Amino acid sequence: MLACSGGNAQSLMLDITFDTDGMVTTNVSPDVDCINSIVIQSDQKFVAAGTATIGGVNMFALTRYNSDGNLDNTFGTGGIVTTSISAFDAAAAIAIQGDGKIVAGGNAFGSTLDFAVVRYNTDGTLDSSFNSDGIVIVPIGTGHDVASSMIIQPDGKIVLAGRAVTTDTIFHFAVARLDTDGSLDNSFDNDGVVITVIGANANETSDARHYPFKTMEKL
Repeated sequence: MLACSGGNAQSLMLDITFDTDGMVTTNVSPDVDCINSIVIQSDQKFVAAGTATIGGVNMFALTRYNSDGNLDNTFGTGGIVTTSISAFDAAAAIAIQGDGKIVAGGNAFGSTLDFAVVRYNTDGTLDSSFNSDGIVIVPIGTGHDVASSMIIQPDGKIVLAGRAVTTDTIFHFAVARLDTDGSLDNSFDNDGVVITVIGANANETSDARHYPFKTMEKL
């Protein structure tokens, strides 16, 4: 993998204190595994999130590593956690709450793709205080909804952003906000969901991918 920058190129060296050569590969499944997001915890452990294909089913997949690159055996099974929500699931973003709980946001497939959020305890078990089973599925539009980015606000509310198809069959900006218990936040556009139409051409695609928040009230 190459890192590219629009600025002046700088010489980078792999950190050989990290797994002796600066690189780690982890086989989560016997099939295809993919990392889409990574976050560093306050204790310098880091969590990677993405998807793993097990038995033909795509699942949320998380791995947690110690600062030296070894898998953290206090997390899941040997440092690995997989969560099956539907026949096709993928974690697109990951964040750590102030209490250390881990939140993964992405997509799950029912009749169409929908936004999905999973919250884990620090040991990798599903957090039953979040929608009773640790999993929330949020249908946005009438077609496929694809979450691309996620943040946790200072007040603990979870915001997912991406794109959604409405009745016009065009992808539009889509944002959903959840309360800390996993329910949709009705103080956010009355139902917790906002779809913003930007383009009107079927050949255009609108997609919210990254968004810092300015205050607790404004995104």
